[in-house]
Amino acid sequence: MAIRFRTISEKKLAALQQEQTGNNCAVFSACAALNLLFEEQLDPLVWSEKVDSLPFPAILKFRMMRNGPVTPWQHVHLIEWIASEHHLMDVSVERGSGTREELLVGLRRVHQLMLVTIGWFFQPPPEIMYGKSSANQNASHARAGYHTLILAAYDPLHISKDGVQRPWGFINSWKSSATSLYWMKDSDFMRSWNILTPLGGKRSIVTIARR
Repeated sequence: MAIRFRTISEKKLAALQQEQTGNNCAVFSACAALNLLFEEQLDPLVWSEKVDSLPFPAILKFRMMRNGPVTPWQHVHLIEWIASEHHLMDVSVERGSGTREELLVGLRRVHQLMLVTIGWFFQPPPEIMYGKSSANQNASHARAGYHTLILAAYDPLHISKDGVQRPWGFINSWKSSATSLYWMKDSDFMRSWNILTPLGGKRSIVTIARR
């Protein structure tokens, strides 16, 4: 059975996506999630610059360095800062580790979104496809990497043009004016989500909820 956040159409969910600049998937996912939950128009480009303008060591609360990685705990602080600056007071943000079953249960909750971090170390990066395309958008040559996405859908009937089932659908920061989500195979998603994140454990989830 297909699940989409609030049963919103894929096209409308995909419209929340905006192509990131630099190493800013955490900032873009934070703004997209708050925009969806609170019907806001937060600009991730503005917030990327705002975070990077912080001096050392203040920036360490939100990211490791200018244009640097963001740990799950830093992501929590970043989302709380953005929400506070825009007077979104009825928001709660929690970091944790989850299971496949918890993702499916959480996806049905209309007042929360789950941001997941995937990664890879010295192994092929997971395939991530746009819509039903069979072209891998994550054909990276990097030996290690992390990426944060917003879980938006689960559809076991989602089949790419190459005939492969890719049931996990995400709001992703790789394309502006998008009409489709980004999709992953179950095996690729589970393998890459099971990675150890700094100060975040394996199977990291940052949950944003509107109280």
